[in-house]
Amino acid sequence: MSFVKSSKGRPSVWMARPSEITKEGRDDLKQAITRFGGVNYICDIAMLIPYKEWRYFESSLELLVELQKYLIIHEDGREDVFPKLSTIQNNGHDRLYDLIMDFGGRKINAIKLNMDCQSETKFEVMKGLSVGKFSLGFAIRLMHFIRNEMLTQDPPLEKVKIQMPTVKELIQNGEKDLAKEMIKYGGHECIARRLNLFFDEDEVKQDAIARARIEAAEN
Repeated sequence: MSFVKSSKGRPSVWMARPSEITKEGRDDLKQAITRFGGVNYICDIAMLIPYKEWRYFESSLELLVELQKYLIIHEDGREDVFPKLSTIQNNGHDRLYDLIMDFGGRKINAIKLNMDCQSETKFEVMKGLSVGKFSLGFAIRLMHFIRNEMLTQDPPLEKVKIQMPTVKELIQNGEKDLAKEMIKYGGHECIARRLNLFFDEDEVKQDAIARARIEAAEN
């Protein structure tokens, strides 16, 4: 699926949609995929990320980016209170509204991002539901890192998952600041769960060791 990388700036390890294959003039390829077991089967044997998974990731990243843009434009960049859906619509940000609804609505997204729904209802609505400190900017930079890393890969993938990087991997790739922020906001597993990213239990253990080493070096 190398054409999606050159024409759409998307990792070639992400399976193209049938409509995109047709648009490239390759109905023969689309028919062959159907004949030999269908898209899901081809993804399995070719070790490609299926559309459903990469579309979820792309939409998640788009939600974070659109929300950050909205807060910069309308809230002076403040991230403490999640904007009301009615206000988002009135300000003409229909795409952001749709993404918020697709991902569970205002309250769910506010909890995941550690934002209040309304300052005056902080204790009534959000009491006991915080999942810890977080940063919208950090989440966006991390998601972009994951996406950029996948752009460098070619099929077949060793692990057919859009996966959470470890602290060690971030440091090895020159992302020491991201690694420090990952520790600050709860670590590998915590952030993976918050952003709905796949993580490996063995890597969680290795990540804990790397975190301990960084913390020891700083103290």
